[in-house]
Amino acid sequence: MTALYVVFLILGLTVFVISIFGLVEHDFDFSGLGYGIDLDMTHDFDLGHQDIESHTDSPGIFSIRTISAFLAGFGLGGILAKLVLEWGVGGQLLLGFVIALSLAAIAYFIMKLMYSQQGGALRDSSELVGKTAVVTTGVGNQGIGECRVENNHYTFREKNNAKLEPNQVGKVVQAEAGLLIIEKL
Repeated sequence: MTALYVVFLILGLTVFVISIFGLVEHDFDFSGLGYGIDLDMTHDFDLGHQDIESHTDSPGIFSIRTISAFLAGFGLGGILAKLVLEWGVGGQLLLGFVIALSLAAIAYFIMKLMYSQQGGALRDSSELVGKTAVVTTGVGNQGIGECRVENNHYTFREKNNAKLEPNQVGKVVQAEAGLLIIEKL
């Protein structure tokens, strides 16, 4: 059982660190086997119905971070119960489960706190179409600037590539991949 606890601990910690720091974003190609694997752990995968419906990236109970914290906690609890406390299998499983739930809950609430500290942007930028935008940073050489819509700041491009200066007003006509398209009024 010790080897299993060690595997859970190492696997959980490794996946947790990778998911936090985004160290892996790579395609693996196993040509000889006839298939490839796309491994992208820079985002939080969530099974919660609210996040699926709103298409946002936010912490969830069944996210990769909370599951990996659970695995690491289970491994840690099992190792402590077996090697330090010298408990039987039932005690090992119980302590492992209690520590696993505790670490998963801590990871969840820390992630929730971190996400709550992000800017207060609307979850779906398509809701901004038709709203008035006030330019806060004029359009630069690449045709991109920053505007304020309903007290939130967004990156924008002017629909007709017109140069806009700070405090000019426009109307949001389109939202695509985190970029608002506004038309000068």
